[in-house]
Amino acid sequence: MQSRRLILNVGPKTWRNCWQVLAGIVYVLALLALYPGMLMVQFGLELVFGVWQPDPKSMSSSSFVGWGLALLLAAVALVEIIPLTAYEKNPNQDVPTLPPKYQAWGVLVSPVGQTVIAMIPIQWIIILLYAGFLDGGLLFRGCLYSYVIYLIGPIVFFIRRGLALTKGDLIYLKWAWLPIMTVGVPLFVSVSKGKWPIG
Repeated sequence: MQSRRLILNVGPKTWRNCWQVLAGIVYVLALLALYPGMLMVQFGLELVFGVWQPDPKSMSSSSFVGWGLALLLAAVALVEIIPLTAYEKNPNQDVPTLPPKYQAWGVLVSPVGQTVIAMIPIQWIIILLYAGFLDGGLLFRGCLYSYVIYLIGPIVFFIRRGLALTKGDLIYLKWAWLPIMTVGVPLFVSVSKGKWPIG
């Protein structure tokens, strides 16, 4: 009876330790899944916009968009949830406190999780991956134009509020690039190829 209790007590700790090791691997895989998810949605949107002529028997645009959105949502959820479940919050941890005006920036100094600043290299890596397409730079230009549209938001935030950003501003800084680039690239490709999605 004693050994059974000992095994039951050790079990959750062992699982927690295993998850702390595996969480890093799952986290990296979730970040890597952002790019294929974007490409699937973009290909589906290009089919919708008429850039490509699909074979109606073998492929439909809605299936590409649906699977791509599911992959993107799962990847974003994993990136946001994994740090919360993998690391225990220690009340004795020395986390810098900010003045009330700048409390929203607390996410930047959080001991766990992907911060706004840590997402900037991810964005640049995605842009560099678009540069690797051998299409005369069409997707790369679409990606750059979409990223410039995304950057208008932070410029407005910093002009209006300085460093006293709200949580909504930080969510925009962290994740708004993803839908803007996912929709902006196929829109740019369709317009540049003379396939107008509207009309």
